[in-house]
Amino acid sequence: MADCDLPQIFATSLNIGGITMSGLPEELIQYLRASKSILVVVGAGLSRSSGLPTFREDPEFWGRPIQQIASRNAFNEDPATVWGLYEHLRQLAINAVPNEGHVALAHLSQAKPSCLTVTQNIDGYEAGMLQALHGSVLDVRCAGDGCDYRGRNVDRQISGLIWCPACKTTYLRPGVVWFGERLPPVVVDQIEVWLESHDCIDMVLVVGTDRTPYVCDALAKGAKMAWFNIMEDDWDGATGDADWVVNGDAARTLPAIIYQALAGEH
Repeated sequence: MADCDLPQIFATSLNIGGITMSGLPEELIQYLRASKSILVVVGAGLSRSSGLPTFREDPEFWGRPIQQIASRNAFNEDPATVWGLYEHLRQLAINAVPNEGHVALAHLSQAKPSCLTVTQNIDGYEAGMLQALHGSVLDVRCAGDGCDYRGRNVDRQISGLIWCPACKTTYLRPGVVWFGERLPPVVVDQIEVWLESHDCIDMVLVVGTDRTPYVCDALAKGAKMAWFNIMEDDWDGATGDADWVVNGDAARTLPAIIYQALAGEH
């Protein structure tokens, strides 16, 4: 996904993305404004507004259960199909435009130096202090065990299976983390260093996901939690630890709250 150029002035309009400021939780805005150490966990619900499919909401895009696609066994058995699906997603990601939620999170990271964003998305969007926990669809690596080749694929042309340019005996595969694989050690180490460097954490924002890595660590250090993008019909108590639940499209609600909080700092 293309990176965004941050405007120099924070949005202060009374209506951002169709969300009126009068309807926002003032306590959340004030707490975010005062917070310094902030953990943001981002899931696919945010990028869906940029036209990128999610595993849960768009099963027709994948055509089969994700466990039958996002695994090494699946790739070994049918590399053309698995590569083709990820190649389709890569093309969507390259041509996608960051939505207002992405831009707002980049602003938050810019304004709050102790803000860490952990994304579970693989769309390749990079802004601010962001750690990609599951890799990127824009990356490739050798599918073979004995070759450590890694590269970047930002070609806008649709590509079929590619032989590894290093070993020349195995196909390249998407540079994402599949089921049963280790999370990238460098990313994990950087997140853990950030967590260990804060005796207290002020706030956690969970955006567009019901999977919450590292949230418990932050809550144990006193953080309050705001949960975004949980639809009212889907909420079954999974957000029981949340201090605030903000329903609706996070691409609209998130910037409305972030910009209102940051506007109070200027």
